[in-house]
Amino acid sequence: MSEFLRIVENPEFSDDRAALDYSNFGLSANYLVLEEYDSALEKLDLLLSSDLDAELKSAVFYNKGIIFHRRGDFERAVENFKKSVLAWPKNENAKINLELCLQEMGAKKNASGEQEMQEISQSSEESMLQKEIFSLIRKQESSQWRNLSSQEDDSGEIDY
Repeated sequence: MSEFLRIVENPEFSDDRAALDYSNFGLSANYLVLEEYDSALEKLDLLLSSDLDAELKSAVFYNKGIIFHRRGDFERAVENFKKSVLAWPKNENAKINLELCLQEMGAKKNASGEQEMQEISQSSEESMLQKEIFSLIRKQESSQWRNLSSQEDDSGEIDY
């Protein structure tokens, strides 16, 4: 990391665009590993303002996709993985992560839809369960009163 900083901060490298770009990319990768996502995004956005070769541009978008995925922002992650693939179609990792991210988004949407349906289902199940319980109680009470009245008829005595 110190070597990347030395190149970025040293004026003798100011004319070497490739060295500066790859050093900034290296710094952003280190920030990403350290989970310093804001600093990593700052470096990656700085890189996108310059003219990059296709492979480096793809790597920049790929790392931005990783950051957004880790933050749970799947829409922006998908957007960046797509840009990565478009910048350099040979980026297999971007293709794989794009597919995985799309699957996670679909699963998340299904899970939220299932949760809503489950809540509706639970409330209707609860009301049905309550009705069944009350019905069962009524039947048992009715049966209990019938048994009591039939016992009175059999013995001929009234039980108070």
